[in-house]
Amino acid sequence: MCSCPVEQVVFYAMSTLHNLLLHQDGAKMAVHLAGGLQKMVALLPHNNVKFLAITADCLQILAYGNQESKVGCLNHCLSVLTLLGRTSG
Repeated sequence: MCSCPVEQVVFYAMSTLHNLLLHQDGAKMAVHLAGGLQKMVALLPHNNVKFLAITADCLQILAYGNQESKVGCLNHCLSVLTLLGRTSG
């Protein structure tokens, strides 16, 4: 759902994932196994501030206490920034 072309669907999907990460045991592992970290980082070049806040909080929850996730998040963020730099110039 995070790759759906309908922006509202992606917003609701991210909001639901955020609530699951906050309140559901095992959600972090499920998101990790589904490649959610990479998919969330890919959503960062977005212009909706509320959406970005929810996405950033999800990434923080996933990275907290998990060095592998921190490194993965950083690497994917750098890739996105590099890509944005190439397309904006």
